[in-house]
Amino acid sequence: MKGNSAKRIVITGMATINPLGDTLDGYVDNLLAGVSGVKRWKSLDVSGIQCKVGGDLGDYDCDKALSTFEADLGDTQYKKIRKLFRTATLSSKSGVLCAIGAYKDAGLFGANIDPYRIGTLVGGHNFNSKYI
Repeated sequence: MKGNSAKRIVITGMATINPLGDTLDGYVDNLLAGVSGVKRWKSLDVSGIQCKVGGDLGDYDCDKALSTFEADLGDTQYKKIRKLFRTATLSSKSGVLCAIGAYKDAGLFGANIDPYRIGTLVGGHNFNSKYI
């Protein structure tokens, strides 16, 4: 790149929901302790496939997790997201929860930030909708 044409990218917040934990500290602690997130599938019918184990999040309570952000979101946003959660898939819910968690981790609630200068990168996989 020539001159100062490169744009800066700053990662200011992170969040996770995975079989080892739904907080960054919980995830890292379990990872360093050697805890495995791979277990027998409980939330999927795996009778038709060879693999019987995986990182199962089927029992994860997204509504309970969302309630921890109620004060941060405010009444209007919280109600909109609760309505969305009524029909959303687990992967959609967990993506929204991670975005909210990263926003909170960055300390952006209550900050006067131009919404067009904020981006979110979400990674995940919904195994059961793709292969079973």
